[in-house]
Amino acid sequence: MAFPQTDEQGQQLRIPVTLKVGSNQIDFGRFAGDWGYMFIKSIEVVAE
Repeated sequence: MAFPQTDEQGQQLRIPVTLKVGSNQIDFGRFAGDWGYMFIKSIEVVAE
């Protein structure tokens, strides 16, 4: 998985994932001035 270079604005990468039911995604964020670590910014689960 390629991740864009971090600049003063920061970057975000969205990865779709599939669970047994619903539509789900995991968002990764790198923030301005960080040292290259990736943090889970949010986890969203949609259940019906």
